[in-house]
Amino acid sequence: MRRLSLAVLSVLAFIIQGSAQGRATVSGEVKDHNGKALQSVTVSLLEAKDSSLVKADVTDADGKFQIVSTKNGKFLLSYSIVGYDKKFSDAFEISGQNFAAAAASLTLTSKKLQDVTVTSRKPMIEIKADKTIFNVEASINATGSNALELLQKSPGIQVDNNENISMKGKSGVKVYIDGKPTQLNAKDLAAYLKGINSNDVEAIEMISNPSAKYDASGNAGIINIRLKKNKKFGTNGSVTTGFVQGVTPKGNGSVNLNYRDKKVNLFGNVGGHVGKYENGLDLYRVQKDSIYDQHSINASYNKNMNVKAGADFFVDSKNTLGFLVTTNLGDNDWSSISNTRVFYKPTNAYVKTLQAFNTIPGSRNNFNSNIN
Repeated sequence: MRRLSLAVLSVLAFIIQGSAQGRATVSGEVKDHNGKALQSVTVSLLEAKDSSLVKADVTDADGKFQIVSTKNGKFLLSYSIVGYDKKFSDAFEISGQNFAAAAASLTLTSKKLQDVTVTSRKPMIEIKADKTIFNVEASINATGSNALELLQKSPGIQVDNNENISMKGKSGVKVYIDGKPTQLNAKDLAAYLKGINSNDVEAIEMISNPSAKYDASGNAGIINIRLKKNKKFGTNGSVTTGFVQGVTPKGNGSVNLNYRDKKVNLFGNVGGHVGKYENGLDLYRVQKDSIYDQHSINASYNKNMNVKAGADFFVDSKNTLGFLVTTNLGDNDWSSISNTRVFYKPTNAYVKTLQAFNTIPGSRNNFNSNIN
């Protein structure tokens, strides 16, 4: 019975630790060269060691921003907006406590024009009247990951340790893929998003006040993930892979095939994700005359594969008939190894060691079809 209680306590402590570990708010404000608040500035929280993107936000009407970080370590901020020189802050460290950044002042871009070449490039973050858009293609830091990790980097979106998605503090957010709702619960949705390679994502739209064309159940907000569409005529395809090395290795990949002419577009995609996520837990507690010194390793093994196939028939210039079939196959197993040394408090004498080995297997398979 004590062994079972210890195992349950280990799981609960792991959940509590995961929700609180490293969570801190980085706040600040941005002004222009005249000292006035600058709105719609893209503020990016970057890893100091390699400038990889952790999280992005946009300044409000008062020029202020808040970025919630779930990581500890050394970081820096970058500030960018059209018409102003890009600026970087000094490196700073986060160790679970909030950080107030020094006010940033941006200067107008002043370059002498000679030969003018007009190029079109989308900014990483776009602010529109009804939505905020994270243009994944505009961020080199967004490659080599998956759709769920992209959401973690998107402004205003939070993904907790149980992989529940919220937007601006509101839960119950509806996630759409190419304008079509995903009929999945939180766990199945997270598994599905892990199987989508970031290289296949064009943009993420965050709609905090959905219009009437969206399902009313999404009143907490809508997240629409736009996948890349191949508009080239003929038969073509692509293969992409990604690899991440943290405490443990993780990888993903996808294969895309497409055939298109003036009357029909046939497409298919197979994507997958495999990885082990590991966390350590050290728990020291005193209960009456006993001391419990616990050290645990908790690991989650994820294997997910997405298969998508569909066709679009172009009836005329204004009407298209299409169908889409998607399948998600996932195995998500959790395991824990725990060693707890017990001491008699009055004399600090060693009494015994409790060991707990726990596994929770998980498997999820989903099939969805759509005619539009």
